[in-house]
Amino acid sequence: MTETPVSSPTEPATLTLAELATRLDIGMTKAYDLARRNELPVPALKVGREFRFSRLALERWLEGEWTHDAF
Repeated sequence: MTETPVSSPTEPATLTLAELATRLDIGMTKAYDLARRNELPVPALKVGREFRFSRLALERWLEGEWTHDAF
């Protein structure tokens, strides 16, 4: 299996809550509630008052290659 780069010059390694909500096609309120309860398909990292999510983990989950339990 070829390793996918974690980030590229144009794509940071992490996503904001708004970016994650857009990728999952859910609203911000729903995304925030799921992040607070740790019920999103990828784990949330809280940085100050903001959530961050691994872009690679989300891409793998969307492709069916990754589960929350693998974290």
